[in-house]
Amino acid sequence: MGHTSEDRMCCNRGAATAQSMVSPPRMKSHFCLAALTGYASALPTPFKGDSIDEEAFARFCEWQIGQGISALVVAGTTGEAPTLSMVEHRRLVRIAAETADGRVPVVAGTGANATAYAIELARQAEQEGADGLLVVTPYYNRPPQQGLYRHFRAIHDATGLPILLYDVPSRTACALATETILRLAELPRIVGLKDAAGDLTRPVQLRRQLGERFRLFTGVDATAVEFLAAGGDGCISVVSNLVPASCVELHSAWTCGNDAGAREIARTLAPLTAALFMESNPIPVKLALNLQGFMGAELRLPLCEASDTTRIAVTEALRRLNLMRPLLVSTSATIQPQLGPPELGASVSVALFGNSDGFWNWEACSGELSQLGHRQRSRESAEVVHEVADFSRSQVEVIPAYSAPVRSVLYDFLSLIPCLRNRSLMRFLASFAPRPLRPARWSKP
Repeated sequence: MGHTSEDRMCCNRGAATAQSMVSPPRMKSHFCLAALTGYASALPTPFKGDSIDEEAFARFCEWQIGQGISALVVAGTTGEAPTLSMVEHRRLVRIAAETADGRVPVVAGTGANATAYAIELARQAEQEGADGLLVVTPYYNRPPQQGLYRHFRAIHDATGLPILLYDVPSRTACALATETILRLAELPRIVGLKDAAGDLTRPVQLRRQLGERFRLFTGVDATAVEFLAAGGDGCISVVSNLVPASCVELHSAWTCGNDAGAREIARTLAPLTAALFMESNPIPVKLALNLQGFMGAELRLPLCEASDTTRIAVTEALRRLNLMRPLLVSTSATIQPQLGPPELGASVSVALFGNSDGFWNWEACSGELSQLGHRQRSRESAEVVHEVADFSRSQVEVIPAYSAPVRSVLYDFLSLIPCLRNRSLMRFLASFAPRPLRPARWSKP
């Protein structure tokens, strides 16, 4: 029933990030998931046409880590795993592992309804630097419990990585019985469960029979606090893609005994949580991340764009939490051909206007816009200031830059009044004030 010395390579959760071993992905010593707690984000896969948007994915992984998330979960349900090729699966795991660089564990989704294919995915993930595997029950086949046991055991025996079982019968039509979980828990590298079955009595039973060594994560954001109260260790979350810091704060409040604080955060996030599950995941969360400027909203068939009802609900939920981000600017830029006049290389102020939330927003910050749809960097520090994504040509206004500091007070005043941040007003003011927009401080969302 215990773990081998290999499986105990990690220290307690509080020191895991600081003391984890760091080396190139193919050679790294893996985190042990048997000490993992808190919120792990189930990451969406950003697409650009027929390919993965690797740059957006790497940036998003970095932002998640910076926000304090406990782990990155790659190529799972939220990552549209069934639509990924083997090559794409390999690249996602590699990018996440290289970005994490030992700071947090990377858990790769390697489930499939053919055991041999699941083993191939698992071995590939191990080669590319994953620290653990998330393995869903085989969908469509509807195997008996003995078949499930043999399936997971075969994957366990084929790789040296720790494994989290994943039970989500609403998607797979294949439930993992508690008795089967108990049998599988006897295997040394099956270290936990992502439980999306919705039965809040099961974590109580599993905790009583397996003790603290077996990790219990919920896959249902809406009942995360209740799951923690029933003995759970954390949540593999969709909501944390948008509000990772709040989710980390929720778990911290709970572990510190501040039940009321944790429940208050959960209540605050409830409208967003509900909106993100109005349609099949990851349709709403990709819409929300697109509205925030993190990545495109592209999905692969058979998934398709969100309905108008979902779009309205997601937008309103983001607005209530003050998560709508202006889609923004640089005070000095090299103009790319797709931006049109003035001549290439001219000194300009570029205001990028976005109306994805139903209102025209604008902002200003110092930096250098290297290319539309790519990153914006601060001239002083060369750090990423804001990620700019998915702008059409019609959403760009080019305003000539001048050196005379005129009417900066007016710009400062207007920046404090959201209702005056609109495209027409910006055009009007730009025609009167012979200067770029006054630079304003900006940090990544």
